[in-house]
Amino acid sequence: MGLFRTLLLGDLGNYLDNEDNKRQTEKVQNRLRKKDGKDRQQDEEIEELVRENIELKYTVSALIRLLHEKEILSESELVKLSNIEQDIELHSKDHDFNPNDTWSNAFKS
Repeated sequence: MGLFRTLLLGDLGNYLDNEDNKRQTEKVQNRLRKKDGKDRQQDEEIEELVRENIELKYTVSALIRLLHEKEILSESELVKLSNIEQDIELHSKDHDFNPNDTWSNAFKS
């Protein structure tokens, strides 16, 4: 409305335009704050998942080493596990990749 309000209502028209602009700006700022909060929360969740993933990798690695040291896991099984890990790393971004297939096929006799 801007120009017409100013011509018809003078200072009051300018005041009303300013109030409209202020309300519109506040709406946009609120929307951006909500979006930023959601992005921040998702970033924190991703960081937590990355930390958990690293911790799980260390745990599995330690478990495999322990099983091998106690001679529960043979040398050939250790090699198979290593190959599975490499296969999973290599294909983890493939949408149709199923790590369960890799595990079940690796230990078939």
